[in-house]
Amino acid sequence: MTISQCRVFIPFLLLLNSCATDNSLRQSLPAEVSMNPDAGRGNWLLITLQLQNGQDLPLVVDTGTPATLLDNSLEPELGKPLGNTDFSSFLGKRDSGIYRAPQLYLGGALLPELPFICTSDLKELPFLSGHPAKGILGMDLLRHYCVQLDFEAGMIRFLNSNELDVATLGKAFPLTFLSKGNINPPQSWR
Repeated sequence: MTISQCRVFIPFLLLLNSCATDNSLRQSLPAEVSMNPDAGRGNWLLITLQLQNGQDLPLVVDTGTPATLLDNSLEPELGKPLGNTDFSSFLGKRDSGIYRAPQLYLGGALLPELPFICTSDLKELPFLSGHPAKGILGMDLLRHYCVQLDFEAGMIRFLNSNELDVATLGKAFPLTFLSKGNINPPQSWR
């Protein structure tokens, strides 16, 4: 069976306090969205979020990155910086700005509020991803959802974990956290 013939179910509900069981999130789960046609076929999975002003943010989905990272060209939209930190992702270790996270949307649904968001120079990301990516969507946001990647239909679905018939989902691939990541902003920023 090839990846294009199967449905992949990825449970992002590995943390005990998952907001996907929160009533407010249950009502505002994002609708299914199309995935980039080359995802899983030699290229990365991208998802397009929106800022409150409607600006699109195409982001590379990375379950190995602890926090969401945006290109520093978006810093004027984010306001005053809270500080700096070292940030590690598949792009390597780099100096990153820390900002209060903006409200993020997916298909009109407001996503859970993040305590902060990091920025860095990601000019190589569009070249590496083959798409006009403006950042990396990390586990700080993904951990709130149960996500089904349907490569056959080319869709990403956000599912209510309390209403799942797991027999219909496809093959599950659990995620294992090796560490909490190395983004350690001061407590006052969280």
